[in-house]
Amino acid sequence: MKEFNLLTLLVISILTLPCHFKNFGSHLDHVGALAYFTEVCGYNGPIYMTYPTKALAPLMLEDYRKVMVDRRGEEELFSSDQIAECMKKVTAVDLRQTVQVDEDLQIRAYYAGHVIGAAMFYAKVGDAEMVYTGDYNMTPDRHLGAAQIDRLRLDLLITE
Repeated sequence: MKEFNLLTLLVISILTLPCHFKNFGSHLDHVGALAYFTEVCGYNGPIYMTYPTKALAPLMLEDYRKVMVDRRGEEELFSSDQIAECMKKVTAVDLRQTVQVDEDLQIRAYYAGHVIGAAMFYAKVGDAEMVYTGDYNMTPDRHLGAAQIDRLRLDLLITE
């Protein structure tokens, strides 16, 4: 395997590349803690997601917050204001758009075929290449097509 900072790629993938929302109202397994990481823990790095995910994210986070606090009586992990501040830090990307994050890191989102907004993220640092993805679907159905990604020679694949 080519030399690269694997830990940096993993942290970037997990914290800054939310893949999607599974469905409205449940399973916030990809972005549910985003406002907590940015506004409570102080994460200050780049955050990238597709346009549909960015449009749904504040709705999902607010719904989650209300259910946890108002219905279940649990401690509020983040406020509505913190959700709004968090979303200001998000950069939306188009599918297949290459983004030069910094001098070394380049990313590109690919269609995951799972739900609206779902994406697989390709990352390249130097000569090292990886793909990070949550759920994906290779079989088209009535509503969504199959996942689409270029033929790549990866050094690392991270998937659910």
